Amino acid sequence: MRPTKRISILSVFFLIFCPFLLCSQGTSGENASYESRTIVDMPTAGISPKKSLTVYSLVREKGSVLLESSYSPFEDVQVGGGFVFNNLIGINDIETSLLPLVHLKWRMMNERTFLPAVLLGFSTFGRGNFDHSSRTFQTNSPGIYLALSKEWRWNLGSLSTHGGVNYSFDPLESNRKPNYFFGLEQALTSRLSVLLEYNAVVDNIRYSSGGLLSTAFRYSIVKGVTLEFQLRDLLKNNTPTNSISRNVGLDFIIPL
Repeated sequence: MRPTKRISILSVFFLIFCPFLLCSQGTSGENASYESRTIVDMPTAGISPKKSLTVYSLVREKGSVLLESSYSPFEDVQVGGGFVFNNLIGINDIETSLLPLVHLKWRMMNERTFLPAVLLGFSTFGRGNFDHSSRTFQTNSPGIYLALSKEWRWNLGSLSTHGGVNYSFDPLESNRKPNYFFGLEQALTSRLSVLLEYNAVVDNIRYSSGGLLSTAFRYSIVKGVTLEFQLRDLLKNNTPTNSISRNVGLDFIIPL
């Protein structure tokens, strides 16, 4: 596809979604209106409010772009889907995930004074490079998972702890194993948050036994529009690349 066609695709996307930015709400900082739905890659027990539309985009290495949209038809229920576009930015031909990626979420229990929120979900959204030939991601999708989240207050402000277990269906059946993950989310200012995540990736042969350590910074740039900057694989345990990946994301929620 020629560069002019890529520009047209991006133009259509921003023309459709940018008018909604001013009515969206953010998920970062001490004054965040809504809950974080992911740590960095892996899910939290956060969920969007009833009758809200969520749109998320993530620009990754080699011009890859993930586009995700979801809707909350009921209280504590969220459904969504999306696509990955390889080489959307660049000169090579654009490749897409032919089948849409999907996720389903049901928060079984809301957070209480001494108990975390508990969420059961299913997601085929992987992270890292998408291999078009094998239809797999560099980092496996969560598959079916159970996530827990709890917010705390201390001298430095709002601190949230997240964790969970998951079972991905991405690897060959003989390589599938239960996986675990956990992370921290600290509000630094009224608009800025920093997040740290450890994903064991015990079922992914692309990583060494050290797992995947990643961080993200999220900032509400205008009335809640959340800009995200990710640094993935801080330990450089990805055996093919052995390097830190830098990604940029944009997230907003539209009350309907």
